[in-house]
Amino acid sequence: MGRVSWGEYRGPLQISRAYWEDSNVGGSWSDCDDLQKAKLVVEGYMKRYAPRAWATGDVQTLARVHKGGPRGHKKDDTLAYGRRIEMIAYEHNKQTASVLWGKAGVQ
Repeated sequence: MGRVSWGEYRGPLQISRAYWEDSNVGGSWSDCDDLQKAKLVVEGYMKRYAPRAWATGDVQTLARVHKGGPRGHKKDDTLAYGRRIEMIAYEHNKQTASVLWGKAGVQ
């Protein structure tokens, strides 16, 4: 996949530089252009800021933290996004949603 960048975000999972830095994954921010590396960044970020949600597969909380930062799950403006992602998970099953967030199949 070629370089994908939209302003202050990189790659298919739309990762900001601060998000990447907070994940403690290493490498470079441009690594987020690669889906597999971006999934590792999301995993590192979620294990740091939403470990319980990561462990239990709480899709709505994970989506809200992804969109709104470490306290995103408490922000009103992330609720609709979280619900939308949760509905996608419901429709396609939680296994598929876990793959979207990088949890399943990341080696």
